[in-house]
Amino acid sequence: AALRRVLDAHWRWYLADHPVLATRLEAGRATRTLGDLSLAAMDRRAREAAAFVARLDALDTLALAPADRVTRLVLRRTLAEQVEGNRFGQRAVLFTTYHGWHTGFADLGEQHPTRTRDDHDAYVARLADFPRYNRGAMATTRAALAGGHAHACGPLAGYDASIAGAIAAA
Repeated sequence: AALRRVLDAHWRWYLADHPVLATRLEAGRATRTLGDLSLAAMDRRAREAAAFVARLDALDTLALAPADRVTRLVLRRTLAEQVEGNRFGQRAVLFTTYHGWHTGFADLGEQHPTRTRDDHDAYVARLADFPRYNRGAMATTRAALAGGHAHACGPLAGYDASIAGAIAAA
């Protein structure tokens, strides 16, 4: 029961911090934000992940069934890696040659349910939230560059084409 409480609390925390995923996974859950890609949000998430690690460490593992021990270990490792990873400047590199916050946003229309008026209102609110979301992502990306954290240029050749169609002339 103690492990189940931690797992349930973690899942609620995770969905709250990933609102687009929460909308995709839970019918009727139409949050109106895109999330937060700022360094401050990363630091907050790392602190919260560390608190979950402490909760998992406090469990009596001998009282757990073997499958629950594995579940606990997998979650603990995932969270501990999140905490550890937050200590490095590379955390601020928000895109790869495969995905970035801008491409995720471009896919929002395909990922967001539009069955109800509330779904539509949430989608429109998320569109309106993009400037804030993008400012946070750009500030984080600038911090990555200022810290010398970036991908090698070779693999990113032509990457600008992935966003060229979304740039307005004015």
